[in-house]
Amino acid sequence: MAGKIETAIADALTQMHPHDHLTTTALCMRVYGVTKRKIEKKHRVSVLRAMRRLVEREPRYVLDQSLDTGEVQLFDGTNPEAWLRADHPRLEWNRLLELYGDELKEGSRPWAKAERHKAKISGDNARMAELDQEADKRANALMAGIGASLRGEPPPEELLSQAGNLLYRWFEQTGKAEARIKLESTGELILIQRT
Repeated sequence: MAGKIETAIADALTQMHPHDHLTTTALCMRVYGVTKRKIEKKHRVSVLRAMRRLVEREPRYVLDQSLDTGEVQLFDGTNPEAWLRADHPRLEWNRLLELYGDELKEGSRPWAKAERHKAKISGDNARMAELDQEADKRANALMAGIGASLRGEPPPEELLSQAGNLLYRWFEQTGKAEARIKLESTGELILIQRT
C-alpha cells in the first residue's frame, strides 16, 4: 500500500508532461509545501525513499542522477524524450529540441536507452543483446573514424558529425576546457581542446 508521499509523487507523475522529470527538490516542495530554502535533510530522505519504492512498484519509471545538476530525478524510462530531457535538465524544452532534436530519431542514444528500458521491464534478453550489439557497432565506427582522421585519412562525414556532437555535449555538460581520449585500437592518447 502506498503511503502519503508515494501517493503525492504518483499524482505529480500523472500531471506532468511525458518528457519531463521530477527532481527531489520539486517533490519536497510539493509534498511538504515548503520553499526551496526550507527543505531539510529529513524531507529529502523521505522523498527519496518514496521515489525508490515507487520505482520498485512501477518499473517503467527510472531514478537517475543528473550529470548537470547532481540532483536525483524521476521520469518515464520508456520515453526517449524523457531520457533526452534528463540529460539536459537546465535547458528549456524548445532550446533542447533546437540543439538536440536530431537525437530523438530511431537509433539515437535516448531512443536506445528507452528501448533498453522497455526490454529490461519485459525481460526480453534477446532485445537487450541486440541493442548492445548496435551500440558497440556505433562506438567502434565512431572510434575508427576518429582514428582515421588522426592518421590523415578523411573519415566519413557522418562520423565527424557524431564525434563533434558528442564532444560538444561533453564540454557543455562538464564545463571543462579539454578532453583526453584514449583510442583502444592503438592505445594513443588524444588531447582535444575546446575553442
